[in-house]
Amino acid sequence: MSETDRVKLAEERKLIFANLVNGVARTHVMEAFKKSDAEIDAIFGFVATKVISYRFERALPYVNCRSLDDAIRNRALVLHSLDRINLQTDAKFPKVQTAPIDPYHQPEIERRIREKHAI
Repeated sequence: MSETDRVKLAEERKLIFANLVNGVARTHVMEAFKKSDAEIDAIFGFVATKVISYRFERALPYVNCRSLDDAIRNRALVLHSLDRINLQTDAKFPKVQTAPIDPYHQPEIERRIREKHAI
């Protein structure tokens, strides 16, 4: 794939993701970009992973955008990050996850971590 094709693909991915997050109907996006439902899902998942990875890499607060509803709820943060990411490469941290932490049960959390990693 040439560099020009990569740039076009990256821009297409950004446009598809931005349109979905801004509330454009999925069927309209599918028609406009001539993509199937599965392709739209794959592109959305790829870009969401890149956004989460970008924010993790730069120590920015986690923003959940793995589902369309979550991405719409966090639209401002997601679109802000979307402008800054490079969609020509894979995500550095594709498996970033969060878990609720209860500060009153911190010793329990530390115990579980030690058990898991046999420290």
